[in-house]
Amino acid sequence: MAKKTTLLFILLTAGMAISDKTYAAKFTVQVSSFQFSPSTFSMNLGDTVIWQYVNGSHTTTSTVIPNGAAPWNSPMSPNVTTFLYVPAVVGTYNYQCNPHSGVMQASFVVLCPPVQVAIAANGPTTFCKGGSVTLAATPSTGTFKWQKNGVDILGAVMSTYTVNQTGTFNYSVIRTNNCGNTSASNAIQVKVKALPAATITPKDTVLKCAAQTITMLANSGNNLTYQWRRNATLLNGQTNQVYMSNQAGTYRVIVTNTASGCSRTSLPTYVINNCREGNQLETDLAVGPNPFSHDFSILLPVSGMVCKLEIYSISGQRVFAKTISETTSGLGTELEPGMYFIRMIDASTGAILKMERLIKN
Repeated sequence: MAKKTTLLFILLTAGMAISDKTYAAKFTVQVSSFQFSPSTFSMNLGDTVIWQYVNGSHTTTSTVIPNGAAPWNSPMSPNVTTFLYVPAVVGTYNYQCNPHSGVMQASFVVLCPPVQVAIAANGPTTFCKGGSVTLAATPSTGTFKWQKNGVDILGAVMSTYTVNQTGTFNYSVIRTNNCGNTSASNAIQVKVKALPAATITPKDTVLKCAAQTITMLANSGNNLTYQWRRNATLLNGQTNQVYMSNQAGTYRVIVTNTASGCSRTSLPTYVINNCREGNQLETDLAVGPNPFSHDFSILLPVSGMVCKLEIYSISGQRVFAKTISETTSGLGTELEPGMYFIRMIDASTGAILKMERLIKN
């Protein structure tokens, strides 16, 4: 009589918190006198079949198996006591012992395992525009289709998705495993809050005389607070909607919506001292071309005039200085494209001869 046989399950605990299975299974088939035991069973894709020799002289040889599956043919004897096979295709696998094909036939069915998937955020899910949060799916294998409020997100097919779109939306993912089963994850609500408007009137560049006071007005709105800034320095105590200044500089206002907690910094307003007063001279001193692409020239109207040329960035930093005593060309080649301010000073009297905006394309 054949020795009594059993089907052994070896459960291997997986390391992931969420996976398609919490174990990997190994199915043992005992090969003895004229039988495979068990002769039929079901398993999941990814599990392993192990044929274990008991007695006699046999083979385990595939016959009719699913398309794309790898055939097998292995002796089972005192010299070859085990043979392992990992199916790669879902379907029914038939096999036999070649020397005893009339009596030793068996099969097993490989099933597509159920799918599990969950998503988690790598940080806060409520934040102001300009921030982001990444949602990650576990397990990270398979194929993915991310959804926003139940609608597919075009091109979002990785195991992670980064959210930065303004608004409040529910995000989830549909995961498909390698044999076609699908599952939908939990949903995570992400709220990206809009930034308040932040503008200054007047905008762009304001030209003034040295003693003149310029009034700057930030935009109005509900629940707004203000903080004015000159160049890179916050102006202590300047938290009104209106700011008045008699100093040249680059001004910005930080507007905060106290209801949302979100802030935005305005575009700069440039205040430039640029008017003829005191010992400033009328002159036909010319700068050109302006705008320029490569270099510009200074044309001195009076022979023997000595001038100090100074070029400032829009933030007020001096980036170039040169003393010239004749018409000079080839200036500005080292400047990056952008907007600058040029000032010409009479070297003998200190009079400001010219100040104007200079643009390099």
